[in-house]
Amino acid sequence: MPQMSPMYWNFTLIFITLMLMIMILKMYFMYTPMINKNLNKIYFNKLFKMYKW
Repeated sequence: MPQMSPMYWNFTLIFITLMLMIMILKMYFMYTPMINKNLNKIYFNKLFKMYKW
């Protein structure tokens, strides 16, 4: 089935990129200090309050 091979390649590439993004995010959240996490929480809370109607 040679017609279906490009589609499979696209799906595999998307899957690999998603896995890499998830791994990078996990590494970032694991190795950032707690102060950074608290700042991010405060920032996201501010954004959430801003975009709340």
